[in-house]
Amino acid sequence: MLIIAAIQAALPLALLGNNGKNVQELIRQLGIDWKLLIAQIINFAILFFLLKKFLLKPILGLLEARRQKIEKSLKDAERIEKELTEIKEKREDILKNANQKAEEILGEAKEIAESRKTEIINATKKESEKILEEAKISIEREKQKLVDEARGDIAELVILATEKIVKEKLDEEKDRELVKEVLTKIES
Repeated sequence: MLIIAAIQAALPLALLGNNGKNVQELIRQLGIDWKLLIAQIINFAILFFLLKKFLLKPILGLLEARRQKIEKSLKDAERIEKELTEIKEKREDILKNANQKAEEILGEAKEIAESRKTEIINATKKESEKILEEAKISIEREKQKLVDEARGDIAELVILATEKIVKEKLDEEKDRELVKEVLTKIES
């Protein structure tokens, strides 16, 4: 660097004079040895080449690998964040759908229960009406049976009373006794 700065400082002076003697003299005054300068330039080139090949390339390679790794990590983080957001949205949708389904099922269950309740009430009413009707019919039959039996009994009593009256037609007092007897038999 020093050499370059010295050359740059001396160059305008050399340009002032057109002769090559001035340039050589200037180089000598600066204490520059051409052989040493060329050797230093070659050494610098070799050092630069070696540093570039063995130090700069691996460091740049490591930096590039690290940059790619960081970039990949950032992309993965973005992808994971998007997936997490999608999963949250799907979860919310699933919960929303599940709640809707549950409400629908509860509504249907209520409707079915109400329908079943109505059916049971109607069936119970029909069954009780049927039992009541059968009871009425049974009572009517029993009543008719009792009436028929009573008629039969009354007919028998009338026949018996008539036989007694016909056999014993004595007087009014006997007739009254006979009617009382028949009435007593009817009551019992």
